Amino acid sequence: FAAAAIPIGRFVTRDGTSDSKVKLPAASADVTDIAKIQGVVIRDLSQPNQPGVTPDSIEAGRPLPVLKKGRVYVFCEDAVDPTDEVFVRFTANGAGKQPGQVRSDADTAKAVALPSGRFLEATGAGEYAPVEFDIP
Repeated sequence: FAAAAIPIGRFVTRDGTSDSKVKLPAASADVTDIAKIQGVVIRDLSQPNQPGVTPDSIEAGRPLPVLKKGRVYVFCEDAVDPTDEVFVRFTANGAGKQPGQVRSDADTAKAVALPSGRFLEATGAGEYAPVEFDIP
């Protein structure tokens, strides 16, 4: 369940208040601690759009589908290449740089490397790229 509204395509972590709730990362350990990181929120096409809720996010209190292993397209804050590590942001840093998004570096200690992630294609800043990962 979402502890607060969560945009689709973002990495999420355990909420800390309940094993059944997730949130956007808020500390480096939320990404690097394999017991906390949960995966990427994906769109559930079997669920109808809810009135007043953006189709690009899942509202608080609703079940949300989370991909723990596989390949998924995610929004990249900066240009990425298959040789780059996948970094997951845990601290907002200006417009368009929000927790749970991915990038190619630590952005001055505001993002941390995902232990099992890799980019599969090169892409420019502000575009979507496929990422492969395996979270046990």
